[in-house]
Amino acid sequence: MATNPTASDITAILDDYTGSTTAFDSLITDAANYFDALYNGLTFTDAFRTTIVKWLAAHLVVSTLHKEVNNVAISAGSQSSVYFSVLSREGLHTSRYGEMAMTLDIFNLLGKKVVSINSITQL
Repeated sequence: MATNPTASDITAILDDYTGSTTAFDSLITDAANYFDALYNGLTFTDAFRTTIVKWLAAHLVVSTLHKEVNNVAISAGSQSSVYFSVLSREGLHTSRYGEMAMTLDIFNLLGKKVVSINSITQL
């Protein structure tokens, strides 16, 4: 049976996460289910699966519980700065954890968009 990473494994790679880990088990399960569906039929080690699931779960944490954004400062002369958040990327590219999962993916399956086009021809 495949081994999933633990909540402690996830918090160990998160830089500054101080929130609750209550939802981590659910997010780890979601990441594991995604991995299992995507890599179905491929041969890989349990260590590879655990590593990818760990980084995917960390990505889910920062995507849902701990938003990772780019802060932009705007200054108007001597007026104080105004800060707002900008999300300029999509998918696994929205966090360094998702990008690490894609980097470690030796099968190059993560981050690819799957498009299915069905054509119906009328006779």
